Amino acid sequence: MGKGYRVIPLFADVRPYLEAAWDQAPEGAEYVFPEEYRRRAKGKHGWAGCNLRSTLEKIIKRAKVSQWTRLWHSMRASCETDLAREYPLAVVAKWLGNTVAVAMRHYVDVTDADFERAAQRTQTASAPAARAHHTTTRTSKRASGASSGRRAAKAAGGMDGPPAVKHPVRAAAGGPRRSAGGMDAPAAVKNGGGGSRTRVP
Repeated sequence: MGKGYRVIPLFADVRPYLEAAWDQAPEGAEYVFPEEYRRRAKGKHGWAGCNLRSTLEKIIKRAKVSQWTRLWHSMRASCETDLAREYPLAVVAKWLGNTVAVAMRHYVDVTDADFERAAQRTQTASAPAARAHHTTTRTSKRASGASSGRRAAKAAGGMDGPPAVKHPVRAAAGGPRRSAGGMDAPAAVKNGGGGSRTRVP
């Protein structure tokens, strides 16, 4: 028999049909489904013994619509698939009375509309990718131009960067002086006071 009741939102697409069925119900009726079906559902076969499938097949035939497979299950699955596009699946599963795992395994499915939307997204995403490639190409060209400028400066000056500047003290003393070991020694500058020498690096 399933659960006693389940609270769900009354969707605008369904409401007119439920209200029409309610208007056709006999005076004092409590449920939308005729009492005859509810009485049958209380038997040992439950709702399976209400002959709802045969009734639905007759309705489909009168409407001149092609019959689909698994009539009731397919309608439930398509409903849950549509709702899952707009609401969190955990919420939809609560409304329909199953779990997220059961919904993913038996009800929620990929539709043709999903493939069409994905194809449109791929076409839209290709434009930003092309712009990004164009920007990268321009950046590479600027970097290449800067490298060419550095190579030209090296060829003209014979060295990378600005020319070397001589040490000011060594330049004033006449160039680097050699110590006994052959290493550069600091220049000796006379002290203007009394002839003592102070080494300046």
